[in-house]
Amino acid sequence: MNSAEGDVQYSGPNIAALLTALEEATRAVPEGGPNVFVRPGGGELEKLKARFHHIVFGRRGSGKTSLMRHLESENRAQSKAAIWIDEELFSSMSYPNVLVSSVLEVMRGLRDLKVRQIDESKARRPWWRLWDGSSRNSGDKALLERIERIIANLEELRQFPDNREIEWTRMTSGSNTVEAIGSIKAGPIRSEIGGQSSAACELTSRETLISSKQDFLERTLDQNRAIIMEVVDREAGGFVFLDEFSSVDRNDQPRVLGYMHRLLKDTGLWLKVASVRYRTKSYSRGERPQGMQLTHDANEISLDQGLRLFDSTRVFLESILSGICEEQSVDFDSLFTDGAKVRLVVAAGGVPRDYLRLARESIRHAQNRGPSQKQGSDKVIAEDVNSAAGETMRTKMSDLREDAPNEAAELDRLLSELGNFCRDNEAAYFLVDNSDPELTAQVDQLQDLRLVHLVSENETVPSHSSARYRLLLLDVAYLSHKRARRVDFEGWIHDRTKRRRGALVYSRPQKDSTPVP
Repeated sequence: MNSAEGDVQYSGPNIAALLTALEEATRAVPEGGPNVFVRPGGGELEKLKARFHHIVFGRRGSGKTSLMRHLESENRAQSKAAIWIDEELFSSMSYPNVLVSSVLEVMRGLRDLKVRQIDESKARRPWWRLWDGSSRNSGDKALLERIERIIANLEELRQFPDNREIEWTRMTSGSNTVEAIGSIKAGPIRSEIGGQSSAACELTSRETLISSKQDFLERTLDQNRAIIMEVVDREAGGFVFLDEFSSVDRNDQPRVLGYMHRLLKDTGLWLKVASVRYRTKSYSRGERPQGMQLTHDANEISLDQGLRLFDSTRVFLESILSGICEEQSVDFDSLFTDGAKVRLVVAAGGVPRDYLRLARESIRHAQNRGPSQKQGSDKVIAEDVNSAAGETMRTKMSDLREDAPNEAAELDRLLSELGNFCRDNEAAYFLVDNSDPELTAQVDQLQDLRLVHLVSENETVPSHSSARYRLLLLDVAYLSHKRARRVDFEGWIHDRTKRRRGALVYSRPQKDSTPVP
């Protein structure tokens, strides 16, 4: 019997507003933090708050930016330093311009912090003492002037061609601290170095140095560190957030991190870096090591829990979605069937942004198909989730070609082989031998691209002695796109025997080594 139109949950009066809210919830998180923030269940926020450098690893949409934006908002509310740098804005820049831009953002953040400190100090003082010519007022003004000069130099430096020499003129003695910082310009390059001039009846020395962009950054490192320590309360501390760090060229990443590490060392500021694991090179060995070494210079925080802790991941994701539904006066439990709720978590691979997008598109698919005699058709069902997931495949394959251009053909081939393997076994999940490093590395890349999802890192198969395997789930989007919907997507969740079958062990086809006659 058909459902009455008024009983169809996905056609309710507030569904249009819910779809808009879900679309807005999946955009890049703006300054001020997400509208709906659910604390991750693994203590990641508490770890990130520690006064230590951290690199937060996570796939696209895993919540790295949301987590850091929340911490940024907390710091600002407590009048602590919180400097945000979106490295994606500099993704087309080569080195050292990407570093120049990052240092520039640090100095701009210091300027804003100092202005806030002055405003808060003025608010606490009687009105008749706001501008009394005290040394505090003059000191604050002089410090701001020095910061502005540094900002101006870095802005100028960023505009110069990479191969252009820099002419840097500054005072080497005298009381003018702004002139001691000096100013820079590009040629024509003058030949005199170390000339002298007089100012205010006082003999001062003016020198002109010729250097490169990188040399200029090195020469001004101590000067910039001194400015940071004058502005930042080292006891209160603060953070510099490097978001989308995987956008920086992988070969340049150690140099950027190494300089930023030295710039902030012992200043009270700590780096919080968000990146994708396989696209990150935080440290480079050699005669002169560069970068930040994990566990020594920085600790790791992983948001790539995926489907390993299915029940807790489901609770976390559903708390986000139900919170958005509640804001729009929509009953989450009445909108989705139980099967659809589970399939949403599985199809998203535990990734929050994918989960919310699939929820939105699943509602739209349900609206398009309409109610029928099928039980539960008045709600969003698992088939709606499958249909929505299949439509995301084009975007995911585009991400593969963009994020891993050199390996795209090989990864695409592996993905096709895994698809055939899963169809033959009628299971979306498969096992990979941990002792195969090449296959493991490729599977790791597919995992970071959200095309396979880790379920377990240490699974055994009764008939395979003591061998250890990784259990993974092939993305629902890929299987739905290939119309392989009769496979078992969820048998692994609560029945371990289903995922320990020897037939599920995937090994790559042997390449034909027979010589061509």
